Amino acid sequence: MIAAIARREQQARGKKTHRMAKEQQERLVSSIPGVGNALAKNLLRHFGSVERVFAASEEELKAVALVGPKTAERIRELVGGEYKGCAKFAGCLQIVNTLYTGL
Repeated sequence: MIAAIARREQQARGKKTHRMAKEQQERLVSSIPGVGNALAKNLLRHFGSVERVFAASEEELKAVALVGPKTAERIRELVGGEYKGCAKFAGCLQIVNTLYTGL
């Protein structure tokens, strides 16, 4: 009897973990501007993983229901674009450093 209860508990936890992973994947894809929950689910169903969604070309993205040319372009720009925050931060840091040190 105790073994049966333990088995049931473990099975319930496994399902929860699976559900949590699914929700996290959907949340990750839907965090892209212009991509809501329905579109995130379509993209994940079509490509099978977050990695494949992010690796998809603009043409491959346009083949998914609810993805138009602008959305496909936006996804590719975000995923494939170079990160520019570091350069801005380095420039600001240099200005602050100059102000404090006079160098």
